[in-house]
Amino acid sequence: MKREFPLFIVDHNRAHKFGEVDFIYCSDIDNGFIAKVEYIDGIVEEVGEDYRIEPGLSGSNISAKISIKRITGKNPDKTKIRGLLKQAMKYYTSLSTFSADIGNITVRQMVLFIDTLILDGRKNAITAGSDYNYRNTVLTSIAFLEAIKKELIGV
Repeated sequence: MKREFPLFIVDHNRAHKFGEVDFIYCSDIDNGFIAKVEYIDGIVEEVGEDYRIEPGLSGSNISAKISIKRITGKNPDKTKIRGLLKQAMKYYTSLSTFSADIGNITVRQMVLFIDTLILDGRKNAITAGSDYNYRNTVLTSIAFLEAIKKELIGV
């Protein structure tokens, strides 16, 4: 049976005041959970009962750690939760990575990457709080990125 709703929902907005972390919600009825995703220094690969650490992309000295903060399922099973945690990490990293052949990059890929930078910049501007100079720097960067995007697509 096909799902009527997504299995994973990711909170990227960072307006939650818990620092530079994201949260991911697994909506499985029996084994659902809320997990925190953060980046840690070093190339580490480790699996535990309620967490998973996977090394970053090649050449990177950063690993991603996902750790369960709350179980929301009705009948949790440790083995199934570990499997869902692995799927959550795979889903999260697929959202966070951008793959392109730098030697053969298309205009569409450039525009998609600029859109990602603009979205991240807007989030940073919102969460900058009262730091006026930082917010202005971010907003100026967004304006430059939008101008580059218009030039690329010929508008």
